Amino acid sequence: MKRIENKSFISKTLYCLCIAGCIALAAGCSDSSSGVVNVDITNCNVGDTRCTDDLKSTLTCNDKGEWDNLQACPADKPVCNDNTGLCEADNDACRTGDTKCDDSTHLSTCGDDHNWKSEVCPADKPLCNTDLNRCVPTGYDCDEGSKVCEDATHLTVCGNDNKWHTELCPEERPKCYNGISDCVDASYECRESEITCADDFKGIKTCGDDNKWGTPVPCPDESPVCDAGSAKCVEWGSECESDAFECTAANRYRACGDHGLWQAETNCPSDKPICSDEAKDCVAEKCTPTATKCFGVDHYQTCDDNGEWGDPSPCPYDTPLCDETIGECTDSSILPECTPDTDFCFGGNAESAAMYHCTAEGTKPAEPLYFCPDGCNDEGTACKQTKCTPEDVLCTFDHTSLIVCKEDGSWDFGNIQKCPLGLSCNGETNKCECTPDEPVCTHIGSKSEGLYHCTAKGEVGERIEWCKCTSDYKACSCENDGVNELGGERRKCRGTDSMVCEGGAWKVAKNCSRSEVCNDKVGGICIPAKTNGGVCKDDESICDANTVLTCQDGLYENLESGCGAKEFCAMSMNESGSVAKCVSSCASTTFCSPMGIVSCDSAGNTSVKPCAKSQKCVMKPVSSSPIPEQVTYKATCEMDVCAEGELSCGDESVLQVCRNNEWIKLVNCEADYHMPCISHEDIIGCYMSVLSAPLP
Repeated sequence: MKRIENKSFISKTLYCLCIAGCIALAAGCSDSSSGVVNVDITNCNVGDTRCTDDLKSTLTCNDKGEWDNLQACPADKPVCNDNTGLCEADNDACRTGDTKCDDSTHLSTCGDDHNWKSEVCPADKPLCNTDLNRCVPTGYDCDEGSKVCEDATHLTVCGNDNKWHTELCPEERPKCYNGISDCVDASYECRESEITCADDFKGIKTCGDDNKWGTPVPCPDESPVCDAGSAKCVEWGSECESDAFECTAANRYRACGDHGLWQAETNCPSDKPICSDEAKDCVAEKCTPTATKCFGVDHYQTCDDNGEWGDPSPCPYDTPLCDETIGECTDSSILPECTPDTDFCFGGNAESAAMYHCTAEGTKPAEPLYFCPDGCNDEGTACKQTKCTPEDVLCTFDHTSLIVCKEDGSWDFGNIQKCPLGLSCNGETNKCECTPDEPVCTHIGSKSEGLYHCTAKGEVGERIEWCKCTSDYKACSCENDGVNELGGERRKCRGTDSMVCEGGAWKVAKNCSRSEVCNDKVGGICIPAKTNGGVCKDDESICDANTVLTCQDGLYENLESGCGAKEFCAMSMNESGSVAKCVSSCASTTFCSPMGIVSCDSAGNTSVKPCAKSQKCVMKPVSSSPIPEQVTYKATCEMDVCAEGELSCGDESVLQVCRNNEWIKLVNCEADYHMPCISHEDIIGCYMSVLSAPLP
């Protein structure tokens, strides 16, 4: 086999594999997430091989002189060598001109010999951007005009300041589609002619001219699974083990999906920029265990056993200042004298320099006024001023504030802007950000105080709940909040989580399973979801005397108007549960009403047969079927056990609910939550009581 050196591609031509015939795709290339295959169909010599653009697969020239037979490189030879057109074990194989970031300050370029060469980024472009794979100026996040979907309803666009700006999609185009990185109308599912794997990875589906996915075409028996990267049917599990992980570059990785195929490559996040095959994850840059370094002028950090810097610690009183030259706390003899009640600048270097206000006793205070990003001036009276571009911003060294460049090109040290509570200043982006993909409790701009999602870009996103924040702004305070009128342990529901109040903050006590829901009305605990809250299904209804009660939020509490003078409340059963309504006539059947069994003749006339004093009318099934709609019910009188939807505590702390005149277990309070089941006045559920006397 020989490699074809001709690299003239047919621009904007897409060619897909034959699934019930070849599909001609619309012009334009797709991103890897869509599953559309970009293939060059330039004429070639039969039997020649070449690499695909991503160096993960090979193409073979068929007898028509066209590139065909896309084959993914196997796990033991994952990279296609652009010199030979063959898959090899050499992870360093590359295409001439390709670039990649080695770390935050080094860029590698692929030379004519198809080997990587690493160089430090130049002074005017000191940072290597892993999204762009090139060196950029400080604060340069993206190329102007670039777009990406932040989530299902927000579009992030790169402005002329080379910063990302996120906006809500407009009403006429309310959702964001990754395939085109733009807002689209609500009915839009895909780009016309786009192909992708079926949801179960057992077929291929194509997008029609109506921008909707068509019916998947099943993969054949000999290649039963669809490869998400190539949208091609391949042999099941032929690429990797389901838990496999491998680094494809110093800062990139790919993981094996459950279907035995490699997923798309992903960049490591900025806080963990190094890919580690050993850890099977992206990791932070390592330091030498037990090593120390200064953090400011009076704090230090120690490297832990995992090679990561710990949180800053204050220097002890007898060695109050940290010496940058040795990274250790020393005595205060290096502190210059200061004039009482005047400001002075002190610090070993630009990272530790800060302005202080000298005390009346002529000593340095514990906290600085602000940090100096470029160090102190020669006199030690102020921060060193360097020219800056008006409206540029810079993080202070303690990452709590922003300094803005004034119109005269100097830093405005007299107007330091504090980051909102709960946020810190990111030295790479010079923005106040939260920890990506973690909740943050804050209030910012027009947002009320509460718990919010933090987006992947470190921006405050959608609100989780309104609440008062804890002092560290990492969680919602549970002071005077939650469920427990009995005064014991407080709980509440947050979505599908059962929360418990610990140490003044809400923490997740249990993640409700798929078959459960969390209900505040029974103690903020997880209970079976089959009744949408444990007591009843939403919109289910029952009769209460001559009034219809409708289920709302899992409990019968939505009181509707009573039936008219010539009407009565009648109950029947269907596949959804009990249905009650006010009727004056009916078809030939039987219903239950508070008065007894209601019989209806063929003319719609009704008659009532009262139940005995100790009995009630109950709808009981008289036929069985695996299909709920085919089960038939009949009204009958039986001993009155309980009221529909009633809650009670059964034996061994079991919380139970009345369904169709029978007690049904919801949850075992003692076994599942280590709390008793309590029924006291208007309170029924799992609670930790602090009442001194036993409850009835």
